[in-house]
Amino acid sequence: MLNHPDLLSALEQVEDVRALIQHGEKVVTSTKSLKTAKREQGGELTPEQSAEQRATAKLRKEIREKLQKVLAKIPVFMYATDFRESALRDVIESLDRDLFERVTGLTVDDFRLLSNLGLFNAQNMDHAIYQFRAFKHASLLYAASEREKAADHAVHPVGLWDRTIRSDELPELVEHAN
Repeated sequence: MLNHPDLLSALEQVEDVRALIQHGEKVVTSTKSLKTAKREQGGELTPEQSAEQRATAKLRKEIREKLQKVLAKIPVFMYATDFRESALRDVIESLDRDLFERVTGLTVDDFRLLSNLGLFNAQNMDHAIYQFRAFKHASLLYAASEREKAADHAVHPVGLWDRTIRSDELPELVEHAN
């Protein structure tokens, strides 16, 4: 990500991610210097270098948490969009771009770059989307009439991360996720 200044600039605009660039640069620089020192010193680090290693691990954790906050905005977008039958990636990139940008603070181009950098794992995203939609669906059916519950068993398309499946394929998805 550090090699993409436009993306980093966009991420700076997202709440809780402003320090990401500075921390990322520190982590990369520190990791390289600690690897070199460890190699030159026969696998041992000085107490100061060990402290730096702990600080770098803490920064790495902080970066991970900030990226998780960005990812956490995706379910908010899923809840707000009306395109539940389409693959979420298609909804973000073409069907509901403006809403995605308002909810997450990221442009579609930023999203594509994050996707290309591997931030989104399709299998994990499918599972997370399924869990979110199952929870939402169950909460909606809670107050439904018996007739509405019976009608719910009809086969319909369900959008996951980068594909759409039939609702009767969902149990198979759950088995593969476990």
